[in-house]
Amino acid sequence: MKVYFQYRQQYHLPDVNFVSPSFTFIKPFMSQNKAFYRWGGIGLTARSETFSGNPALSQNSISIAYAHNIQIGYNMQLSFGTSLGYSNLRLGNTCLLYTSDAADE
Repeated sequence: MKVYFQYRQQYHLPDVNFVSPSFTFIKPFMSQNKAFYRWGGIGLTARSETFSGNPALSQNSISIAYAHNIQIGYNMQLSFGTSLGYSNLRLGNTCLLYTSDAADE
């Protein structure tokens, strides 16, 4: 299991800065038999980005992901997964909303 906390703050001008904290959680699924191997996993990511320029811009998002691996040979495996995300984008006082659903590999 891995957990990441990240924080980034970048100044462009005296009145303008970019702030981006994020959180990521990754949990691989491992077999419990003699030959340990990863057969899948889940992940969660939450992020908030803010740009304090004129106009102000902010984006908050969260996504979850699932991956699965199938052993098809001695040194070969088939990997596939899916992810689902939600994002709220705000430009000034206007809220722009979209969701995304993308498949991995």
